[in-house]
Amino acid sequence: MQRRLFGAFLVAEGYVTEAQLSLALEYQRRLRQARLGDILVAQGAIPREMLERAALDQMDVAGGHRLRLGEFLVGEGLLREADVARALAQQERDRGKRLGELLLELGFLTTQALAQAVRAQIEDLHER
Repeated sequence: MQRRLFGAFLVAEGYVTEAQLSLALEYQRRLRQARLGDILVAQGAIPREMLERAALDQMDVAGGHRLRLGEFLVGEGLLREADVARALAQQERDRGKRLGELLLELGFLTTQALAQAVRAQIEDLHER
């Protein structure tokens, strides 16, 4: 399956508008080395956290394999399996919340540590 360009994915999934993408792509052409996602964040078109979520979503749609967040955090030694199990049990009760949100609420991770872990998870998949 061919992977759709990230900008097209962001528009198709409703993360950004066509106009926001066009503006960012024009800026990217002028800079020649800037990453599209970084430009969209700098322009205020999408928050960094949502951009990272979109990158993970695109990998799922494209059929890429990635560890689930809890598995990744345990594998990196940032959490114990018991911590993840507790957060997953809480998620069963609070179905509208993502695992990362619950890990923050339970005090198992800081916002900074969670953001770094998601970035590392994305980088890990790109290296495969």
